[in-house]
Amino acid sequence: MKYLDLFSFFKEEYSGKKPIFHLFTQKENFYLYDTGTNKIIKCNSDEYDILKSFKNHDHFEYSKLRKKSSYKNSLNQIIQTIKSENILKTFPPLQFGLSGHFKNLESLINNRARMIQLEVTHNCNLRCRYCIYNEYNKMKRNHSDKNMPFSIATRAIKYLKEHSKDRDKLSITFYGGEPLLRFPFIKKCVEYSRKIITDKPISYSLTTNGTLMTKEIAKFFKINNFNLVFSIDGPKEIHDRYRIYKNGKGSFEDSFLGLKTALETFGPDEAYKRITLSMVYAPPYKKNRIDRISHLWDLYPFLPKKMGPVITYPSPGSIQLNTITLSDLKEDCSLKDWAFDHYDKFIYENKDLNPMARVITETKLARFMQRPLFKNPLKKYHLNGCCIPATRRLFVTVDGKFKVCERLPENAPIIGNVFRGVDMKKVKKIYVNEYANEVIKECSHCWAIQMCDMCYVHLFMDKKIGNNHKLNNCHITRSSTEDQLKKICEYLEFDKNSLNHLYEIEIT
Repeated sequence: MKYLDLFSFFKEEYSGKKPIFHLFTQKENFYLYDTGTNKIIKCNSDEYDILKSFKNHDHFEYSKLRKKSSYKNSLNQIIQTIKSENILKTFPPLQFGLSGHFKNLESLINNRARMIQLEVTHNCNLRCRYCIYNEYNKMKRNHSDKNMPFSIATRAIKYLKEHSKDRDKLSITFYGGEPLLRFPFIKKCVEYSRKIITDKPISYSLTTNGTLMTKEIAKFFKINNFNLVFSIDGPKEIHDRYRIYKNGKGSFEDSFLGLKTALETFGPDEAYKRITLSMVYAPPYKKNRIDRISHLWDLYPFLPKKMGPVITYPSPGSIQLNTITLSDLKEDCSLKDWAFDHYDKFIYENKDLNPMARVITETKLARFMQRPLFKNPLKKYHLNGCCIPATRRLFVTVDGKFKVCERLPENAPIIGNVFRGVDMKKVKKIYVNEYANEVIKECSHCWAIQMCDMCYVHLFMDKKIGNNHKLNNCHITRSSTEDQLKKICEYLEFDKNSLNHLYEIEIT
């Protein structure tokens, strides 16, 4: 036997470098996830224990394992798998460099703009109790009567036309506030964009609280290829707790009437494709509350079963703590746990899957099922989950400033404006180099770097990069990644074909 243990193997083969990998168990099964190749390798309990002791650098525990009769065979099997599968060959420090952030940044920004988001107004007819634009949320602007001038909108649309040469289709989305407060403005923007962009199709979208929706507006949206997102949190008693008018009155009846009007106007063949719900799961965090929200489709059978909702928690700092109790904040059932309880029944018992549970689970599971597997371990990685600025989307404020994303804090660095275009130097300096140099400190030894979906939103605090803010999310991301890995392995152990349908889901 050439090697007495894994320590001596890595000392001789890789100069003592410690590879980056993750071990996890699911029920009675043992697994290794290899960061460099993205592979999941099943192992037995003895192999798992050896790998665990090596990973933890636990020589005392390792010495006990070496006394077991199965040790020699287990060690040989591990080493053989390392060589045959090319695993456990990723060592820190890692590097970023796979995405266009590092290769063709200027060309991509100049030629592959896909979507602009026009902040048409700061105004809203509601005052939702968890709105990010409440006056007590210091990270965002407040509601106001400030509106985007049409001259700003036309410049932004011209920018999209001039910087989308390599795109086959384009998108324009209208952002608020409540966009429907400015429906005539939206009509003018659509007409103008149709006039100057004639060589490729344009789709449009907006998120609305639905209270101002009419048949006339819905008909315009249907004719002009709009995708609509309605803010509906669930049945009336749940929706009206947070989504209220300025006078404190609940908005459910008006919002739901607007949704119904749009569904009827679009018709059954189009509605489920182009209309969806944005739902916020707000305190109190109780299982029966999630059940009640999910029953929306049962209470209103005209809602398309395929109409997938987007359901999220309130943004940090968006709820005044004096309006809720500590017991409300304590979660006795998370959205994830609730959804996987339903998914288990879908997989094991072939039961129908609730639309809400489907959305919460399947996109994430599909992302893991469709992950690329590599014959040789990567040496460079994508810049976490960051999109390339000004390509996938470009947020245009009411006064014409360019921002990477509407979700960033109000004072996050702007990247240009409608008058001068994108500031390439600032994008490279802040959103590529400074970002990469800051996050590599943590990412260089993180086993989940390949599957990380964190982005600029998790790092920028106010005007500068704040790595502590990101670190607070790293534990959550790693935990969530492990949960997804476990579930995938669990379902595939039950039936190797049980998740084949996830390959049909488009991952953006």
